[in-house]
Amino acid sequence: MQDRDQSKIDLTSDVKRANKAIFPIMLLLIAFVYFLYNNVNGTNLFSDLLDAIQSYGSLFLFSLIYLLFLAFLIVFHAYIHAFFLIIIGHIKRENIRVTIENKKLMPYVSHDVPVNVSAYKWSLFLPYLLLGLLPLGYGIAQCNALVVFAGMLISICYMGDIPLVFKLAKVDKDYMAISHPEKYGCFLYKKK
Repeated sequence: MQDRDQSKIDLTSDVKRANKAIFPIMLLLIAFVYFLYNNVNGTNLFSDLLDAIQSYGSLFLFSLIYLLFLAFLIVFHAYIHAFFLIIIGHIKRENIRVTIENKKLMPYVSHDVPVNVSAYKWSLFLPYLLLGLLPLGYGIAQCNALVVFAGMLISICYMGDIPLVFKLAKVDKDYMAISHPEKYGCFLYKKK
């Protein structure tokens, strides 16, 4: 990595502190989705959700399938980050590592080569859009409480990426990003 200078910006953060910071935003998202669903569809999200769950017959089986599906999507989310780093950031697959942290069972993606800050920002945001916001919007438009609930849970689970996206939006395009191998976030290096 001879093409970067010695100065770097540290955009890493502690996961617990980041989760505490976004907690009020999560509550606002839940309230907004509830209000929007109810007003667009003229019905109540919670009663529609309960009706949909009861239509499956077994609450235990429904909960098990739903939780397994969400766990799959959380891991899949990390692989979508990696996919967009390959497609948009032009990083080779061998330079990307998807790891599931043992203590928190949380997947994350790291790469050992720098990528343009714009490509890094998009690789963070697009999985949130595809797996969270779009299903959420579709569920509201189609009055499907299960899809709304899944989109809302996924949006909440992935919300940790959003503060970093906003930080990166303020960064000059002359920077390259490289993810921290063990922490949440990245380092930025100015291009020479």
